[in-house]
Amino acid sequence: MTDASGLVYLRARYYLPGLGVFPSLDPVEEGNRYGYVGGDVVNRVDPTGMISGEPVARDGCVQTTAKDCSCYDNIFVNVYYLGGPDSPFGMPVLLTERQACQIGVWYKDFPECSTNTPVPAPSSQTPVIIFFGGSDGVNLNTVGPDPKLQTPVWVSIANLSVQYPGTKRQQAAQAVGYENSKIIAIGYSAGADTALIFADNYRRTNSGTGRITGVGVLGGTMSGTMMDGVTSLATVWQSVLNELLQSGANIYILDDKAAGGDEAASYVKPSGAPGIFHFEQRLSQEHWDGGLGGKTGIGTNNSDIYRDEVLNWFKNPVP
Repeated sequence: MTDASGLVYLRARYYLPGLGVFPSLDPVEEGNRYGYVGGDVVNRVDPTGMISGEPVARDGCVQTTAKDCSCYDNIFVNVYYLGGPDSPFGMPVLLTERQACQIGVWYKDFPECSTNTPVPAPSSQTPVIIFFGGSDGVNLNTVGPDPKLQTPVWVSIANLSVQYPGTKRQQAAQAVGYENSKIIAIGYSAGADTALIFADNYRRTNSGTGRITGVGVLGGTMSGTMMDGVTSLATVWQSVLNELLQSGANIYILDDKAAGGDEAASYVKPSGAPGIFHFEQRLSQEHWDGGLGGKTGIGTNNSDIYRDEVLNWFKNPVP
């Protein structure tokens, strides 16, 4: 318990928490003059539990400052003297005597903390993944399914997922921000064409330091209206691929069981373009598997194994 003085009564004596000392006498000994880290708990730490000593030589430790050594100087032991000239009284006697200061290592000062240490920024080498979901497979002019249900494995790794709103151009327009990021644009089904439309527009109009580093076209049909509202992707997709590859973007195109990506089967990238182009034909792979269950499966839309294969390709692209 604590009384009005701020002292804490611990059984037989009082304790002063502010200084870390027992100011009252021990019932069987005397006052304990040890003060934890010299009373400076903010700047110092004491690993030994010893009080500071005086600047003198003791037990082989020469103290040049109070911080060089520390010691217990409140140690008493029973000393038995035989009779004779070595006894204080010339006769056998048992005395309790204070012992020489026992040397320890003085507490250390905490090092100064830097005031200019910045918080580490996210790696500029980590690309942002923007994912474009597909339509309902029936009508391209209506809102598509929730990407979390139609394409759950892709949504789980994307920084931004964009639901199909009814047109590919409108879907591309909804992917905003990331002006200073490296971007991998991946699209599924109708959203696959959107990924190309978005990547082309970003490359042309972005005013920041960001750039398109990869485009994944998963079962697209190379159709839809470009961002100018007039040009058809069907007439310019080869030029779009050329310019993206020449800018250094890597492009992955899948032709699965829906046979929607076969337009690019015979495409050849421009000579000298730094980007890598890969056409993957898997006519036995389901395009849309599992309905809208939001579960993993075997299709382009919900296979986590296939998703990881595509992501690994973007990490280590090969033709």
